[in-house]
Amino acid sequence: MMKHEYRPLSQVNVTSLVDITLVLLIVFMLTAPLLEEGLKIDLPEAEVRGLDMSDSWIVSIAKDGTIFLNDGRTDLDGLRAAVRNRILASGGDEVFVRGDAGVPYGEVVRVIGALKGAGVGSVGLVAESEELSGESR
Repeated sequence: MMKHEYRPLSQVNVTSLVDITLVLLIVFMLTAPLLEEGLKIDLPEAEVRGLDMSDSWIVSIAKDGTIFLNDGRTDLDGLRAAVRNRILASGGDEVFVRGDAGVPYGEVVRVIGALKGAGVGSVGLVAESEELSGESR
């Protein structure tokens, strides 16, 4: 009688592994463009408390992009010079920025960048409370 000797197979069946890998690749290729669009986020509302800014430095940006430091008209270069010569020299380190609602976001960012680049340590953004403005949602 002949004895059959069983030997283990030395090959691994990778067909199902390749099938699953290809399916996952297709799924990721289809979902990747959808992830780049971003998420819609509703930001939380916060109560606003009054802030005494009577002796503070205030940079205002008008709707047409005109920049004012307190009540004097200036431009970005003049703002940088005023920060170095007047604000930092007087020991001030904090400036508040008020921008009209119609001012492009990029203009506000340029003003904040100029302030920070000139050495201002703290920049605050000023907004009007919805209760004070009389607007309702």
